[in-house]
Amino acid sequence: MASDSSKTLYKPGQVVPTAGIYKVSHVQHRLPHKATFKANEKFPTCHKCDSAVRFELLEPVEEESERRSA
Repeated sequence: MASDSSKTLYKPGQVVPTAGIYKVSHVQHRLPHKATFKANEKFPTCHKCDSAVRFELLEPVEEESERRSA
């Protein structure tokens, strides 16, 4: 079983490496939730906790343009 230290967490402003569903973890004001991001976008800041929010890839997804070229 993998430890929590093996998870890759991304910060706001970093480029989204893989299109997919990400777990979004905030500082105190909100429970974690899921959000979908496209590859090469930048992870956003949070309106309340600013740059203290973190993102973890839960499930990669194939983007529409990748499906067409296959």
